[in-house]
Amino acid sequence: MSHVKYKKPKRSRPGRKVYKTRKSPSSKRNTANSTIKAVLCIIGLALLVFLGYSIGAPIHKYLSEKKAGEESNISSETQVSETTPVITETTPAETTAATQETPDEPEMDIPALSEIRAASVSLEVMSDMDALRDELASIKNEGFNAAVFTLKAEGGDIYFNIKSPFASFAQGDNIKSNLFADELADAARAEGLYPIARINLLEDENIYGESGYGSYKTADGEIWTDTDGISYLSPYNEDTIDYIDDISSEVSAGGFDYIIISGDRFPEFELSDYDELGEGLAFGDRYNALVRAANIVYDNAAEQGCGVILEVTAEELAQRNAEALHPEALEFDNLSVLYDSADTADVSGETNLMNVISAYVSEAPEGSDSYIVYR
Repeated sequence: MSHVKYKKPKRSRPGRKVYKTRKSPSSKRNTANSTIKAVLCIIGLALLVFLGYSIGAPIHKYLSEKKAGEESNISSETQVSETTPVITETTPAETTAATQETPDEPEMDIPALSEIRAASVSLEVMSDMDALRDELASIKNEGFNAAVFTLKAEGGDIYFNIKSPFASFAQGDNIKSNLFADELADAARAEGLYPIARINLLEDENIYGESGYGSYKTADGEIWTDTDGISYLSPYNEDTIDYIDDISSEVSAGGFDYIIISGDRFPEFELSDYDELGEGLAFGDRYNALVRAANIVYDNAAEQGCGVILEVTAEELAQRNAEALHPEALEFDNLSVLYDSADTADVSGETNLMNVISAYVSEAPEGSDSYIVYR
């Protein structure tokens, strides 16, 4: 029997086994996140493009129109300047402001003393506007160009509605008018007259307050009076200075062209009074107290563009008793010399450092150019 050689059967080459790998949950999340990010980037890019167009287009349009407008204006202005003059227009607001600034009364500059012809206003009409207007019209018709209002008279009575609280301390009815200072000045201007105020500083016999604010006082605190029983305000007393400050501030703000200072003087003291009162009254430099009071009036008046005139009498000048008249210490240089019917002294040599106007009782001499008449 023939032997058959055994042949080992050929085994087929096994192929690579492919293993299926299952994705983990974390891998799924990463894939989802990547997808979301991609979508958001696309949306963001779309928004940027949209916004850029929305904003950029109007800006581009505005800049283009502005440039075109400027070129047009330059061309127009060039043509106007070459052919017609440029006219500046006034806006309605500017027109209204200009109209409001124009006063109703005639505009009047403050006159020099050499231009003044003034008459005093009667004290009796200072509380009645109708009577006041009638008298101002009469003053104008008589040829005067200024009216003098005595707002604080010798003795201390006040002829305007003063606001200073000091005045209300007076024991008695010392305020004689309910018309305010500016009403008086306006009434004069309405008649074409320069308004001038006159205030008496120290010849004030009112008793202010229980303790007599501002008065001269004796060593035991009693109010000092002269031989006629009249009291005065002391320029050494700070209450007096405050009162002068108050009243001159009000009068200055009232619109007067000048303030005449009268009564800036000491009373006639007896020799015994100097020991009793002290206050430096016996010393040669006591005039400084009077000058201080006058300069306070000037300081307030200057703030309002108002002039100040110091009034002294011809008799004081002749006897060299005008202690307030110290041109080197005064801050102003206007002087009124008051003559009464008996004054005949020549005082021209005593006033050569001042701008002088003469004042008279009842009437001025014939041929006078400038003057004040107290009637």
